[in-house]
Amino acid sequence: MRRWYNHALLPLEMGTILTVLSIVRLIVPSLTFAMALEYPFRTWQIAHTLRY
Repeated sequence: MRRWYNHALLPLEMGTILTVLSIVRLIVPSLTFAMALEYPFRTWQIAHTLRY
């Protein structure tokens, strides 16, 4: 009975794993893009505060 239960849950787990992977795949580029935008601004800000 337990083996059948695990076998029935397997496609569901695969679906959730694929959903999480797709969500991560959507989030990660936007995060890296935001970091790439933020990093030069932050370095400019640090340089600006050091200058004065």
